Amino acid sequence: MFVKAHLKLSSVKKPDKLGNWLFTVTTRECIDWLRTKKNTEAYERVDDVSIPMRETTEEQWLRKELCQEV
Repeated sequence: MFVKAHLKLSSVKKPDKLGNWLFTVTTRECIDWLRTKKNTEAYERVDDVSIPMRETTEEQWLRKELCQEV
């Protein structure tokens, strides 16, 4: 983060406001990081979820036939 701030130091218009500028840049960088982290976690959680599939008509028929035979 501080490397990015150092590289953008030339964009400071009022040197006496350097503390406020650094706070704003850091805050925005953290918010951006949280946004990307949030999106990544959401995708990872979706991959872990197993959704039960409904039986097809054929599977229902086969199960019914099997039950009748038993």
